[in-house]
Amino acid sequence: MHIVAVFDQTLGTLKLYRDGKLAKEFYGIPAWEPSTGPLLIGIQRDDGVSYNGDVGQIRIYDRTLNAAEVSALYSGQ
Repeated sequence: MHIVAVFDQTLGTLKLYRDGKLAKEFYGIPAWEPSTGPLLIGIQRDDGVSYNGDVGQIRIYDRTLNAAEVSALYSGQ
């Protein structure tokens, strides 16, 4: 299973894609404040919620990906 999360700070939206297809959208998400703390993947420091599994690859982009780009990533293009 491949999961992609795309956060658009300008629109306040978070889109979750599963295997290249849009699975869920969240609206009205407040903009994130810049942080100097560590980037945590699989755990949320303030409430102890964690992911119990394997993470194979992580990519972080400095821009918002569109649906076609997410689909291309999934299909290996």
